[in-house]
Amino acid sequence: MEIRLFSDQSSEAIRFGAEYFVNQLALAGIRALLSGSDCAPPDPKTGEIITQMPPVHGNLFGAETGLSPDRQETYRLERTPSGGWCLSAAGCTGIMYGLMDMGETIRLHGFDALKETVKKPAFPFRGVKFNLPFEPYSYGDPVEKNVETCLSFRFWQSYIDMLAVNRYNLLSLWSEHPFHMMFRLAKYPATCPYDDKQLSHYEQLFHFIFRHAHARGIRIAMITWNIRLPEFAAAGLGLPRSMGNSLPAPRELAEALSAGRNDTMNRSRQAEPIVQDYIRECVQTMLTAYPEIDMIGTNCAEEMVDNMEVRQEWVEEAYLEALKRSGRRIPFIMRTNCGSCALAESFLEKCPAGVNYISWKYSYAHLYSAERPQFEEVEKVWDNIRHPEKLNVLFTVRNDDFHTLRWGDDAFIRGYMRGIAEKPYVKGFYWGADGYIYGKDFAHREGGHKVWQYDHEKHWIEFSLFGRIGYDLEADAEYWRAESLRHFGEHGEKLAAALKTASRALPPVNRLHWLNIDIRWHPETLLSRFGFRSVIDTFFTDAMPGVGTTGLRAFAKQEASGTVPEGETPVDIIELLQNIAHALEEDLLSIDTFDLIGEAECLREDLHCWLNWTRFFICRFTAALELARLEVTCDEVHREKALEAAKKECIHWDELDRHWSSHYTGYMKARGNMMTGYGLYRKDVARDQELVRAFGKIPMEPSDFWTWITLKKR
Repeated sequence: MEIRLFSDQSSEAIRFGAEYFVNQLALAGIRALLSGSDCAPPDPKTGEIITQMPPVHGNLFGAETGLSPDRQETYRLERTPSGGWCLSAAGCTGIMYGLMDMGETIRLHGFDALKETVKKPAFPFRGVKFNLPFEPYSYGDPVEKNVETCLSFRFWQSYIDMLAVNRYNLLSLWSEHPFHMMFRLAKYPATCPYDDKQLSHYEQLFHFIFRHAHARGIRIAMITWNIRLPEFAAAGLGLPRSMGNSLPAPRELAEALSAGRNDTMNRSRQAEPIVQDYIRECVQTMLTAYPEIDMIGTNCAEEMVDNMEVRQEWVEEAYLEALKRSGRRIPFIMRTNCGSCALAESFLEKCPAGVNYISWKYSYAHLYSAERPQFEEVEKVWDNIRHPEKLNVLFTVRNDDFHTLRWGDDAFIRGYMRGIAEKPYVKGFYWGADGYIYGKDFAHREGGHKVWQYDHEKHWIEFSLFGRIGYDLEADAEYWRAESLRHFGEHGEKLAAALKTASRALPPVNRLHWLNIDIRWHPETLLSRFGFRSVIDTFFTDAMPGVGTTGLRAFAKQEASGTVPEGETPVDIIELLQNIAHALEEDLLSIDTFDLIGEAECLREDLHCWLNWTRFFICRFTAALELARLEVTCDEVHREKALEAAKKECIHWDELDRHWSSHYTGYMKARGNMMTGYGLYRKDVARDQELVRAFGKIPMEPSDFWTWITLKKR
């Protein structure tokens, strides 16, 4: 069979979509011929496809002059009188997406499966949160081992092309201070530490990233901190180098945040007029030197001091004034962590763009917890908004749950996205990690079954789920089945099904053991900034609020009083994890008989890791629940049951370590400052038995500072 496509060859986005279309058909054994739209027949016949786009909008793009994202990306597919097909859209991105969808449909279901349709994106913005390793908020191997990668044109081309294929349209780049790599200020030239050749390379890199993103229908948002200042920039301003960035020690940081205080140097920076003027110059220059930037953002918190009104006034005089001086009318994204949504509303009303956005952490640092988190209601975040009808929100969606093992449950992502779609004020999302950079895969051993270079290639399922379901809530599940066969070979379908089963274990663990921010809890490793989390830490930790899950100690008290608990209980979660482990074990019994290589072999090891991780948490939650029952009843039978579960923890932990260390290497975590590697924490797991024996006999406290503060307030 042969198909002929007539499309605009002047648009990079359309050319990319056409190439993708051809490649998809080639996978199905179908030959496709490309011709320019000027050769298109007025009435295409069977086997011919034409693309049409109103010329007045054809090449417009950008928040200042172009169409809104949903109009840019909406397309219509119609059958022509002679049996051909016409793909029309108002923007190049719509044509690109239409070509991609057509190519995938033909590959998966055949040419006759094409149907007349109108496709419109579920969300105007579907983005990723990418923390640049340049002047980062936190150090560690994910940052330090990705500096070279993030200076690579090849990496950014690969990453951006992947985003386009998965229907993302927003790339948000985060850095405390990227300015010195983007230009040399005329007013403060000494704040740039690079010579002209080095600076030129960095400038070319940023222009390449921004322009290549635009060529794939992807907008750019630059998100920066506010008063953060590198040491060399402080010196370049004539200030002491000591006024540059410094990261407080873990306990000091926790105490400062919990008390609403920050260190003295932050106060000095915020009070220094030249620092505010410098940031204002940086933002204005960035916007004029890089017209490709479509959105900017910051917040009125992070390391800032004093009350929210004072902090917002500082940001207005720096960021908002810079935006106005630049003459650009691009949207502003105001982040609201540690801040106020009502104040953010008042700030955004002063911004020159017609539409601006409040950014809010929808699931805090743990998106893999509940499909419909309720923190908006629990914290009443929109109560003081004066104009709710004008509210435009972008959700920050954070995966600081796992970074090494694979994950893939389309049902969870569909439920999560549908929950967001029910909120008319939410215009989209960007997802990513704070403690990890999806650049070079440095955590996997070289050689062996490793056949990829970048983390986004390894975690292709996770990236594709967010982008594709974010574009189409009813995205065809057949795509993931076919891609699993392509990636994992003949047993790909069974491997993907097993991964879906394994992936179901993480959300209930987070619901029963809820610690909101990443430095407090990394579920994949049980690490936090305060050390390895013990059974006592689990015992003291409350359940996720607002989703109907009862915590361990609350449940034990209800149980002892004869009260019938409502909603999800610890017993329910333990039973759910047991069912998941049983189903996954059944899957692995057959998978282990397969002769696997490459990605398939790697995934099988990941599945064994998830199985033993799940079994570990069955034991950990059982032990902690029995301690909660012991606390209430003083019946020593519960100590014996807790001790039995704690002993079994060690068995599953050793198996987890065996499968993980067979192909992964330990690395220094960012946002935690601890080494990963399950074998490093065997003694910590074994110590749970000592803690169980000593429970109730000596004073015990949680290692997590915020949990300790909460307990003291009760």
